[in-house]
Amino acid sequence: MAATCLNDRAKGRRLLMEATTLSPRHEMAWLWRAGLSDSPEEAIKHLRTVLSINPNNKKAQSGLEKYAEQGMSDWPCPICETRAVSAQTTCPKCNCLLNLDNLAAFEEQRVMDRSFVEAAAKKLYASTREQPNATAAYYLGIAYLNMGFYDEGVKAIQAAAKMPGAQSAWAGQVEKLVRHQTQRAKNAAVAATTPPASRSRPMVLVVDDSATIRKLVSVMLTEAGYEVIEADCGDTALNQIREHGIPGTLVLDVNMPGMDGFTLCNLIRSSPETAKTPVVFLTGKDGLMNKLRGQWVGGSDYLTKPFDPQNLLSTLGKLLPTQRN
Repeated sequence: MAATCLNDRAKGRRLLMEATTLSPRHEMAWLWRAGLSDSPEEAIKHLRTVLSINPNNKKAQSGLEKYAEQGMSDWPCPICETRAVSAQTTCPKCNCLLNLDNLAAFEEQRVMDRSFVEAAAKKLYASTREQPNATAAYYLGIAYLNMGFYDEGVKAIQAAAKMPGAQSAWAGQVEKLVRHQTQRAKNAAVAATTPPASRSRPMVLVVDDSATIRKLVSVMLTEAGYEVIEADCGDTALNQIREHGIPGTLVLDVNMPGMDGFTLCNLIRSSPETAKTPVVFLTGKDGLMNKLRGQWVGGSDYLTKPFDPQNLLSTLGKLLPTQRN
């Protein structure tokens, strides 16, 4: 760095190359190497190395964004590895949040190709098993958080923070995560012990892998006087119940990737806390066996898509009456 400041670029490059060879995760050395690069391609490569060490390095992000404006940068998402336009806080392909600046954002409903993110998470997991890697473990935790597996995400990031090559900032992020995790548990405990009658509006959990169906049903039920929470799969639905408490009713799609509606209903029936929670199945198949299977696992009713909104409201009105304002 001193040689560079004295305009001795050749000596600066040689010493910085030696520094990164001796210490491959020296963030500042890579950043200075980027500044001494002879070509944009070389500079972009070194800036990406900086971000693989510290995804929050503002100077590296700014440098890549400047190259992006010139059409020279395609920063890879550390989760799905898709080439993006530049270093971003959200991947435009997998729609994953890539940093922990706003933990509440991980709990918001977002359109996401879950199978795509799950495949990326499996690849990261395999990478950490083959050869322990702090960066891979860190982004595995980020992937878990994006999928709604909060506890698993915290554990992965805690493990990453203890590995060789971990960033010093990660220890503070772990503390922030644990505090948020504790608060989530407290909120879930309060919600779970709140009698449904004391809620201002009856709560309905809508579970469907189609964002369009969830939106249509949610808007309709909200206008009818219900409190609505959403989930795009069985795992997310279970997390929503832990966080928000036991809903008055579930509106549940039968055909979902991974855990289907029948399996989720069976899990709900196996828990004493939710054993009597009404479940209304939605399905695109109007078959006798599907209806029988729904009854076997404890379904309260069964509607075939496309369904009449009034039929759904009438069904819920019998299971969970509400007072409209």
